[in-house]
Amino acid sequence: PLDSVLVRFAEDGRVYARSPDGREQVWLDFGAEVGDRWRIENEHGVGWTVELQSKTDTVSVPAGTFLGCYRFWYRSDGTEVEWAEWYAPGVGPVRRVLFSFGVDEYRLVSADVDGLHLPTGVGLENSSGAPPRRFSLLPAYPNPGRSGVRLQYVLPRASAVRLVVFDTLGRRVRALELGRQSAGRHAFFWDGSDDAGRPVPSGVYLVRLQAGPQAAVRKVVLVR
Repeated sequence: PLDSVLVRFAEDGRVYARSPDGREQVWLDFGAEVGDRWRIENEHGVGWTVELQSKTDTVSVPAGTFLGCYRFWYRSDGTEVEWAEWYAPGVGPVRRVLFSFGVDEYRLVSADVDGLHLPTGVGLENSSGAPPRRFSLLPAYPNPGRSGVRLQYVLPRASAVRLVVFDTLGRRVRALELGRQSAGRHAFFWDGSDDAGRPVPSGVYLVRLQAGPQAAVRKVVLVR
């Protein structure tokens, strides 16, 4: 969203971004309280809101497991594009998830902690390029969700994919034909609407994903 940017980490625990027009804005605030929000704009006036949602998350990535991570949530103006970024104290960004479109994870190759250089060997992960072996529907996130939930799933082979949402009485709420998809990891964002495009009420829903002869179900919760 920014054509180019300079970043400054200040003693007040904030990361400031300076855009080409000379403006400096708060990019990240590690001194904020959970629930605090602030706004960032690019040089064209297009912006997004940042919210500190947690300081205690546990994040597992190929580089390892990081405790007490800060979770910052970003919402773009006038769209449904949202993403989350996790930062490990003393290490830096360890994960980024973009909702509605897909997944983009930071590849933490190494870290310097208290003068100790720590290589991770992450560059060797899955060097064979082999496809995944098992079909799976991963837990939804966020769950509970306010504007919807994001679902990730893994296909061991190319398959036609269908997703159906039911309420707790077994009534169909939403059915989506996602088409034929390649083997690998995929993601889908259910925006909490029914087949007619109307927002469904708060409650518990069951999401069933079918890929060929295989199927899996996950429980999700919407909180309006």
